[in-house]
Formats: sequence, C-alpha cells, structure tokens
Amino acid sequence: MNARRIPARINARQVAWELKLKPEDLSICGVRRLVPPLNDFAKGVVRYWAAVEILSIKEDRARMIRITREIYLHWRNRGSRRRGGAATPDPISP
Repeated sequence: MNARRIPARINARQVAWELKLKPEDLSICGVRRLVPPLNDFAKGVVRYWAAVEILSIKEDRARMIRITREIYLHWRNRGSRRRGGAATPDPISP
C-alpha cells in the first residue's frame, strides 16, 4: 500500500501486511481485541479496520510488543497441547 493513497478502510490482508503479521495471526489479535475491527458481525463476514488506527498501532512500540507476545503465547500453548503437555508460564512476561 502506498502511504499517500491508503484507503480509510482496509481488509485483513492489508492489516496483516501493514503490521507485518501473517493473516492467521491477525485472527488471534482480533479475538483478544488487540486489533479490533470496525465491524463485529457474524462469522464469514468481511471485516474492515480503520487505516488510521492500524497506522497508530504500528507506531506504538508497547502495543506491538503485546501483540507479538500474545501471538507467541498462542502458538506455544497450542504446540504444548498437541504434545499432550500443559501450557507453561510465560517466560517473557514483565
């Protein structure tokens, strides 16, 4: 996306690209309300985000750290459940 011509509403693929996330990681952030969409409808509906809000999230270091931590914890806990072990406490929590 060109910064000069960014639309007001952007879709999930564009949000993931702006925040340097994988699209599947964006759904993790949405569930935890770290990157809330403009619309909150039923499953299967295309969700949009405010470009201004996404760009402000991108510039907020603390919020990006929290997003990164939540994604890390999600995948680590999911892996431990698959292996049959219990989820371990977060070694990087403040």
